[in-house]
Parts: sequence; structure tokens; C-alpha cells
Amino acid sequence: MAIEYYSPVDINGNLAIRGGGPSLTIQDTTDDDDQQILFVNSSGTVDYRIHTADFTGAGGGDGMYIGSTQSDGEVCLVTHDTIALTLDTSQNGTFAGNATAANLISNGYVKLAADDQLISDGSITVEIDYNNNQTDRFFKIRKDNSTDLFTLNEDASAAFVGNVTATANNATISAAESGGATTKIMGASVGRVGTSSNHNLEVLSNNTAAITIDTSQNATFAAGVTVTGNITANGNIIGDDGTNITNIQRVEADAYAADADNTTVINLGASEITCLVADTDVFQITDTDFIYDPAVKVSIHKRKLAKTSNTDADADGDIVYFGGTTSMDAGKIYYLNSSGNWALADADAESTAKGMLAVALGSASDTNGMLIRGMVTLDTDPGTIGDTLFLSTTAGVATSTAPSGNGDIVRVIGYCLDSTNGQIYFNPDGTFVEVTA
Repeated sequence: MAIEYYSPVDINGNLAIRGGGPSLTIQDTTDDDDQQILFVNSSGTVDYRIHTADFTGAGGGDGMYIGSTQSDGEVCLVTHDTIALTLDTSQNGTFAGNATAANLISNGYVKLAADDQLISDGSITVEIDYNNNQTDRFFKIRKDNSTDLFTLNEDASAAFVGNVTATANNATISAAESGGATTKIMGASVGRVGTSSNHNLEVLSNNTAAITIDTSQNATFAAGVTVTGNITANGNIIGDDGTNITNIQRVEADAYAADADNTTVINLGASEITCLVADTDVFQITDTDFIYDPAVKVSIHKRKLAKTSNTDADADGDIVYFGGTTSMDAGKIYYLNSSGNWALADADAESTAKGMLAVALGSASDTNGMLIRGMVTLDTDPGTIGDTLFLSTTAGVATSTAPSGNGDIVRVIGYCLDSTNGQIYFNPDGTFVEVTA
């Protein structure tokens, strides 16, 4: 049985439609698609409605509109006696389970249109911006909807606000230029930064190359280099004629070679230093000797001799180490005898006064040395400062009084530098006079 109503009907109780396949038909006889079902509260106010036209005033046109009209009216869709979808009064939708949409989610991906956002329960949002033009499009991940954490622009440039971490084994971050170099940051057993083959690596400061490493692994610094630790080089450190190394407290090396000819070199050994010029020895230095090669001519324009101390046998001058003589008295004057040994000089006879004279600097001639010319401190005071000194008739001693006995030898041996401490300048004259009295 079918019942048709063409005018309003008020039903104060329930309305039940029963039958095999019952239906409720609402027809707009004016053909303007304005059918609706209203849900009215006890005050006569419409709380919810189902309408075939936009009842919000937004001008949406014909369609199926279901919802609330009051500020406190949520709309919920229920399945199996459980709310599946809640639409709150701020137009936010919350799904109790998963949401599947043919156009929004495809093959496991979420599709967003221009100016859309994905918002998490926290403060992170994903935003796609189109700006209604063909430029300035971007994809952003933002925090608190105000701070950009990551931006990917349509020109393929990307910007991270914070740190970028790659945690995979041997992780590599690569930056490739079309037709150009590929720059890589790699994390293996050691951290690496580099480029692909046939391209230099540059480290920039103020948009200018501060360090350039070429394809042969040579590094060029545009300005100065300051190092607070050690510099270790297995190869060469090469400069030019204008390169200076200054303010270096200590440089450790095995050898220093000339740039023009590496056969000119100073070799530094554990116990000696040698200098070669054009592969020829020039001198050697040990902890006891400074030796010039016999072929080398030495020119010393100013030789500074210091007045010695008041210690006997203190010396500064020309010293020889031969004679094989021991048990000598330091600070005494000796002559070289015909046996090649040293004996105390004595002005009493020509044989002990005319030969080569020297002052003993210790008990052994070959170890302590014999001063043949220079500053020295004798073991006795020979006179007053400024006096001319002679070989004395007392063996091994100098005097300011010329010998006067018959057969004595008068020979100048130097000059007195101090009246009380025995300091003299020793420079024996090669000539002598024999006294006849």
C-alpha cells in the first residue's frame, strides 16, 4: 500500500514504514531540487538537516548537504555502534581508524593539492605551496606553523635549518652538478669530503676559495695558514723565492737543501752537522769540534777575543792539540822541544826559550790543549796592567822585567791585562835577544 501526501502532515508520534523493500520518497514538484529533512529541537529551532541545496550561505549550489546548523553541533558517522568519523564545529575531521581515499591516497602515497597541509598531532606540518603562478613553488616541513625546518624549492634547491644526519653504514651525501663534478660527504672508517674524478675541491670563505685541492692532491691556500698543532708532511713543502718561514721556535729536519741545487745541503745527524756545497764538504760540527774542509779558505773579518776570567788556564784564542805531553801545570808556559813534546820554557838558555811557545790549558796537551796565541790566565801574576811581558828565567813563568844575566834570552811573549789576576794577551815574538854581560 502506498500513501502520498501533497501538503504538510504533522505526526506527533513515531512514523514506521514497513514492507518488503519499503522506501521513502521526497519529490520536489517544482523541479528546483530543494528537498530537505529537518531535525528540529523542542524550541522549534533546526539543529541538523539533510538538504539538496547549500544551506550554509556559501553558495555551493545543488548537492547533498548533511550537517548541523548550530555552534555546538558535531556530526558523527557511526559503524558497528562505534563513531567512525567525527566532524567538529571547526570543520576538523577525525577518523577513529584508517582513512582511504581513491584520489587522496594512491599506491600508498598521500596527494596534496596546492596550498594544502598535513598536520600532525604535535607541532609539525607539511605544506605544499603553489601561489597560483608558475614560479616560487615549494614543499615545506614546518614547526608550529611558523618555523621552516626543511624547504624544497622548484629549482631543486633544498634548505635544512638544523643538522643533517645520515646513519647508514658508509653513508654518503652527494651533490651532483649536471655535466660537472659530484661532491661527496662520506662516512666510512674515516670521514671524507671529496669530488669525482678530474675536478678540484674548493673550500670557500666569504664565497671565495680559501683552499683549493687539485686532482693531483696538491693543496693551495689563498691566504695565510695558522697551525696550533704539528705539521706532518711525507712529501715536500714547496714555496717560491718570496716564501719566508718566520717566528718559528724550532724546526726539526734531517737535511736542508738549496732550491737551485739539491747537492748544496746541510745535513743534521744525531752527533754532527755537515755542510756540503755542490756536493763538496765545507765543514763539520760535532759537540767538540768545528772542522773546515782543507780545501776551504776561511775569511773572518772580525774575531772577538774576550778577556779571560781569573781562573788559571782560562783561554780564548788559537789552541793546538798535539805533543803527547801529560802531567803539565795549567797556566804555565811551555816550549816544543826537539822530541815533539812540550817542556817548561826558561829564559836561562836559548834552547828552552827560542822555540814554539804555548800556555798549557790542563794536564794533557792532546786533551786540554795548548794556547799558542790569544787571551789566557797564567798561574802567576806577571806584572801591572799594560806591561810588556817577557819570558822569565823562572821556568814556565812570564815577567814584566827583561832578563839581564849573561846568556839570558830576552823574548817578548805578550802584554799584561790585569795587575793581580794573571790575565794576559799571549802573542810570543818570533825574534829574541841573547844577553851578553
